Amino acid sequence: MTVTSMRRGILRFRLQRSRRKVLFIADLSGIEPLCTLLESLPAAPADGTLLYRAVTDGDTRMLDETCAGARNGIVLHTLSGPDMGESSTDQLGIPAIMRLVPDVLARDVFVCGSPGLVDTVRRRLRLIGLPVRRVHSARF
Repeated sequence: MTVTSMRRGILRFRLQRSRRKVLFIADLSGIEPLCTLLESLPAAPADGTLLYRAVTDGDTRMLDETCAGARNGIVLHTLSGPDMGESSTDQLGIPAIMRLVPDVLARDVFVCGSPGLVDTVRRRLRLIGLPVRRVHSARF
């Protein structure tokens, strides 16, 4: 198990990792703290995957500015489009998660973002069959 602490302003996170491979999911409100956490993780190429939900071009620029030093060895998928939709068609729906991260059931998952994103993604991961103890989240 790897334990990493991170302090961003007054926020403090504690990351407990039980698997070698990790999936990170964030939107604009969660990308800055998540990238700070990513910077502190020892990761080999393809150990980590980041699914970033961008609604506007500005959201994509924020990712580039915020995570420049954090993406070494991390596979990045930027998902652009409207807010969360139906699970079967949304870019962070069950079919999309399974297509983008086929080994999701073998990973720890960290979700960081708006309450709507966090709640929806956690529910979808449970439906996929990921044990609740391996899904960690922070709402912003």
